[in-house]
Amino acid sequence: MVFLKAVILVGGYATRLMPLSLRIPKVMVPVAGKPGLEHLVQACKNAEIHDVVISLNSNQKVIEEYFGDGSKWGVQITYVYEDSMSDEDKFGAIGAIEYTLKKTGMPEECLILNGDNIFYGLDLKRLKHAHAGNKGHATLALYTLEKKSEVELFSAVQVDEKGRIMRFQEKPKLAEAVSNLASVGIYHVGRPFLEEHLPEFIKHRKIVGKKADSPGTLWQHFVEKAELYGHAFTGTWGDTNTPETYVDIHKASMTYLVGNELGGDYTVTEGGKVAISPDAKISSDAIIHGPAIIDSGCEISAGAVIGPGAHLMKGVKVGEGAAIMNSIVFRDAQIGSKALVNDAIIDLGASVGSGAVMEEYSILGFKAKLGTKSKMLSKTRAWPFVEIGEDTVVGGTIRLPEELFKNELAKEPLY
Repeated sequence: MVFLKAVILVGGYATRLMPLSLRIPKVMVPVAGKPGLEHLVQACKNAEIHDVVISLNSNQKVIEEYFGDGSKWGVQITYVYEDSMSDEDKFGAIGAIEYTLKKTGMPEECLILNGDNIFYGLDLKRLKHAHAGNKGHATLALYTLEKKSEVELFSAVQVDEKGRIMRFQEKPKLAEAVSNLASVGIYHVGRPFLEEHLPEFIKHRKIVGKKADSPGTLWQHFVEKAELYGHAFTGTWGDTNTPETYVDIHKASMTYLVGNELGGDYTVTEGGKVAISPDAKISSDAIIHGPAIIDSGCEISAGAVIGPGAHLMKGVKVGEGAAIMNSIVFRDAQIGSKALVNDAIIDLGASVGSGAVMEEYSILGFKAKLGTKSKMLSKTRAWPFVEIGEDTVVGGTIRLPEELFKNELAKEPLY
């Protein structure tokens, strides 16, 4: 039997998901009711990959606290910490792979996953079998992007009739992209590549004065020197890198929600399953559009509309006539009467005033306040403890110095 381990890379500092990632690692944000990283651990278990290594930075000990030794998920998890405190001094993704394998031992084959990935439709067993069949150095999971313009954010890959990768473009300009087939940060790699080509690439990057960071640059470098193959899949794929990608993959993932089919005096409309805690207090005049998740201790007032695509975490209170759609609302947040929250993120303990509006991809940070009848425009970010007054329209980023709230963030549990 081939000795196979999975290495999940989670060591980035997630600056693009701030202010949410000031409190919670991006790989631990909830996606359809459970941490994103838990989806990956479960996918490894489903593929009968029981040896899982998580590569992380020294600020991410909450991940180990959550997963422990992995036995709850039927896997054995080992943790390898980089001694870094910021993006500037971390190894980079490629350097982290080499460091992790030196610490934990070189397997015959290695499944490498970016930790912020969320996918449905990719069978990791099939990826393993595809790699065994093509006998290449590495096999990359590939996904057809719905919008070809997204290649500028990811990559563009061209394969021949046998699946061998002929061209690999890392974040090409749209006009120059060879396809809308993208590498999605999931790779099945053989030992020869890891022992020979990986160190060679890291040495090359040092010579040219660059960090061995993006895996895309690795594949681009070796596309003509090594045998690289693609394994295309259909279904759903996304990541939790930014407010936009996080909200979008959350919405898409909610369509796969198993639900618990609990009903009450309130109205649950068709459109998707619901998972509602039996001790949530929901008015008989409230309307729940599935898919939706309502956790324990939530209170939903008369005339409120929850969903589709909404996840209300423990203790959230929603006022009369408020509407929350396609949004993630963390524990103990409060939503005032007739407030409108659409495609947005509300962090732990934050409050939205009566008649206030949060437009798409906006984030209200930890214990921040949005005043009565105020509006956060699309993609607005309010840092922890920011207070936005009444009848105010805000856009952009509203910051407070991190030293004012850093200790408070450290006291709070993730969920």
